Amino acid sequence: MLRNLLNDAGGWNAIRRAVYALALRSLPGIYALGTLLTLIRYLPLAEYGQYGIAIAYVNLSAMCSWGLWSVSLVRALPGTEREGVIGPVIWMMTGTAIIASTLSLIILPALQVSQEAALWVAGIVLVFIPRLLSYALAQADANNRAALWIDASYYFGALSGFVILAYSDRLSSVENVMRMIFFAAAVSAAISLLLYGKMFRPRLHGRWRFVRQYGTWTGMQSLGDIYMQQGDIILIGTMLDPVRLAPYIAARALIRLYTMLSQAVNFLLLPVASRLAAEGEYVRLRKKVRSALLSVWAILIPLNILLFMIADEVIPAVLGVKYLASVPYFKIVIGATFFEPVQSVLANALIGIGKARKVAILAWTVLGMNIAANIVLVTAFQMDAVPWILVATYAAMSIGFVLLSHKDLSADNHQKRTQ
Repeated sequence: MLRNLLNDAGGWNAIRRAVYALALRSLPGIYALGTLLTLIRYLPLAEYGQYGIAIAYVNLSAMCSWGLWSVSLVRALPGTEREGVIGPVIWMMTGTAIIASTLSLIILPALQVSQEAALWVAGIVLVFIPRLLSYALAQADANNRAALWIDASYYFGALSGFVILAYSDRLSSVENVMRMIFFAAAVSAAISLLLYGKMFRPRLHGRWRFVRQYGTWTGMQSLGDIYMQQGDIILIGTMLDPVRLAPYIAARALIRLYTMLSQAVNFLLLPVASRLAAEGEYVRLRKKVRSALLSVWAILIPLNILLFMIADEVIPAVLGVKYLASVPYFKIVIGATFFEPVQSVLANALIGIGKARKVAILAWTVLGMNIAANIVLVTAFQMDAVPWILVATYAAMSIGFVLLSHKDLSADNHQKRTQ
C-alpha cells in the first residue's frame, strides 16, 4: 500500500536522500525508549511524577516558541527574505522564552515540583533558544545533517547523562535529572551556535507583521500537537499529586513510541499532498491518504492485540514492579492509537493543501472540550477518568478531521470553489 506513496514522494532516490530526515524523526522515539529504561526504573514514583510535569512544561514552552516564531524561518528563503525575518524571530522567541522561564518558577512549584527543579527548567527554556533557531535554519536549508547534529547532541547527551547517573546510584531525584537535561541542552546550544551563530542578527527592523501573522495558525496547531502528547499532564497536575500521576505518565510514555509510525508516513504524505493539490489531483490524493491509513492500521491492529494480551507481564518487566498500576491505564490508552493516525495523517494532508487555519480551529475546538472534561470529570472521578478522556479526545479529533477532509479533499467541492 505504501509503494505508490513512495513513488509519488520521489521514489527510492527520495527515500535515500531522506535518511537524515527519518533519523531525525526517530530520535524522539529513541529518547522516549531510553527514559523508559532509565528514569522510570530508577526514579521513585513521586520524583518521576515531578519529572513528568517538569518535562511537559519544557516541551510546551519549546513548542510555543517553535510553532509561533521558528516556522517563519522555515518558510523564508535564503537571502533578503530571510534577512527580513530572522531579526523579529529572534526577538519574539527570546521574549516568549523569558516569559515561559519566569512563569516556570511560579507554576511548577504550585504543581508540587521542587523549587530547584523549577530553576533548572527555567534555564532549559532559555538555553533552548539557539537550538530552536538553528534547527529552523537547518530545516529551511534542507540541511538534515546539521539538524541531526543539533538534535542528537541533546537527546543522546541527556540519555548518556541518565546512564551515568544510574551507574553511580545518583538517578534518584528530579533535580539531578533536570540538571543533566540542562547540560545536554547547553551542549546542543553550543553546537547550534557553531553551525549557525553567525546568522543570529537581532535587528530591530524586519518583517514583523509577516512573522506575527504567519505564526498565529501554525503556532496554534503546534501547541495543539504538544498538548495532545503531554499537555494534559500539566492540567491534571493542578488537581492530583505527582505520585498518583506517575503510573499514567509512564503509560503515556509507552504510547508516545507509537507516534513514530504515523510521523514516518506523514514525512512522505505532506509533500505528496502539496503536489497533488497544486495539480488538482484530489481523487488521487484521497486514495493516497486512504492507503496511508490502511497501511498504518495493518501494523497497529495485530500489534495492539498482542500488547493488550501480554501487558500484565511485559510492563512490570520493562518498567519495574512499582509501575504495575500503569497496566490498566495502558490497556485503555492503547485505544487512542487507532485514532491518532487518522488525526495526524488527515491534518498533515490538509496542511499540505493550505488548510492550516481550519486544522488549528478544529484541533483547539476539540482540545477545549478535553480541558473542560478533565476539569469536571477528574474532579469527580480522579484518575479513573483520565485515560478515557484521552481516548475520547482522539476519537473526537479523528471524526472531526474525517468530516473536514471529506469536504476539503473532495475534487467536486474543489471544482465548485474554483468555478
